[in-house]
Amino acid sequence: MEGYQGAIWFVPLADVADAGLILSTIQDAMGLPRAGSTEPMEAVAQALSRQSSLLVLDNFEQLVKTGVEVVHRLLERVPTLTVCSPPVSG
Repeated sequence: MEGYQGAIWFVPLADVADAGLILSTIQDAMGLPRAGSTEPMEAVAQALSRQSSLLVLDNFEQLVKTGVEVVHRLLERVPTLTVCSPPVSG
């Protein structure tokens, strides 16, 4: 991440058991308000589109089977977005 020329967002997913909560967890990690009628995908995509961004999805491996579609849709909406997950140590 050293030398990255954009915003970096760390998103802890250790306590998330449902892939349907990934976007709202990203929204919370970014400090975005939860507006009544705005869907998390829309709020997150708009915020990430403002600049090149890197999302670090920590513990994504526990959600990868069901969460990959959520991340794929987000990447389609925000072409300047990069997503990574730290390697699992052990």
